[in-house]
Amino acid sequence: MHDLKKSIRNDTILVSVMCINNEVGSIQPIEEIKNVLKDHPLVKFHVDMVQALGKIKIDLKGIDCASFSAHKINGLKGSGLLFKRKSTTLVPLINGGQQEFGLRGGTSNACTYIVLAKTLRLALENFDQKEKYVSKLNKYLIKELQTIPDVIINTGGKVSSHIVNFSCIGYKPEVILHALEEKDILISTRSACSSKTSDVSRVMQQLHLPDEVAKSALRVSISDLTKEEEIDKFIYCLKEVLDSIKKQR
Repeated sequence: MHDLKKSIRNDTILVSVMCINNEVGSIQPIEEIKNVLKDHPLVKFHVDMVQALGKIKIDLKGIDCASFSAHKINGLKGSGLLFKRKSTTLVPLINGGQQEFGLRGGTSNACTYIVLAKTLRLALENFDQKEKYVSKLNKYLIKELQTIPDVIINTGGKVSSHIVNFSCIGYKPEVILHALEEKDILISTRSACSSKTSDVSRVMQQLHLPDEVAKSALRVSISDLTKEEEIDKFIYCLKEVLDSIKKQR
């Protein structure tokens, strides 16, 4: 919060924050940011809520814009939603018609919108029950990971139950990733938007972790569709893969 306050200048017009970090699951202090921005009426507040939709309770009061993506709630890839307060003015990226309230020219993809509305309804159904279930799975997954030697949990503090980031010290994450893929288990080394680079991710650098921990980070995503048996299979296969790699050294 101190860094945010320091960053706001006289010519600042926008503060844009990711609600939940997609690599380690950290939940940002959105309410505190709202309070800071009350002293800056000319600054608009945008929140990237892609990881938050259907995962945590969302309050749009005091937020000028919020973006959501359907693929994070089992919807169609490439479709999403922008919440915009009426008092916020946007300049169109695509001109040429009065569609989309003058914000974007071109014919609307009605079918995609209908699917998104239905997907959203399904994602928010029985929210409390789903949240409780995923939280239980999260605790179980972390407990099981902590029984494996050389494994360090990187996720901590106020976080989403849907993401667990951990490191296998002394192992190359890509080798673990591919070995698990052969067993039909798909996890990630970092966020999809930075997966093509070989450097340590910016997020892991910002956590000021030791180099060997940051370089070997892996990310597991769970949801209300995940079963406890699948976590058991993952832990069993991870142990098997680590043992196999150790023997090949």
